[in-house]
Amino acid sequence: MFTYTKTGKDGEKTTGRLYLNGKGYSAVSGGYGKGELPDGLYRVNVRGAVAGSHLSSGFKAGGAAFFIPIEHGTDASRSGLGIHPDGNDPGTLGCIGIAPSDAKRFLDQWTAMAISRRPTSLEVTG
Repeated sequence: MFTYTKTGKDGEKTTGRLYLNGKGYSAVSGGYGKGELPDGLYRVNVRGAVAGSHLSSGFKAGGAAFFIPIEHGTDASRSGLGIHPDGNDPGTLGCIGIAPSDAKRFLDQWTAMAISRRPTSLEVTG
């Protein structure tokens, strides 16, 4: 399971740590659109994840380019959410944006895992 733990708040944007198998990565959520990702449980669409230089600049930073789709378990009012590098201006439209300094390290850990071992759920707290 992924865990995103919010550790700070600045208006509609939170800062925090995204954990994958015990390793933590600096991240942000919100600041634009409908703001931060609400607390709760989310499904991770492992097979829908994409990576590569063809992605837009908002999904590229720190030598990594990827998007891992997520969906709230019960609230369908927000769509298009995911985990990606925090490219462009700091902040997201509600996604979890991994800091450029951690993005490549995160992607390396994610891609080193067999697809069947990648987490299929995300818990957001804070």
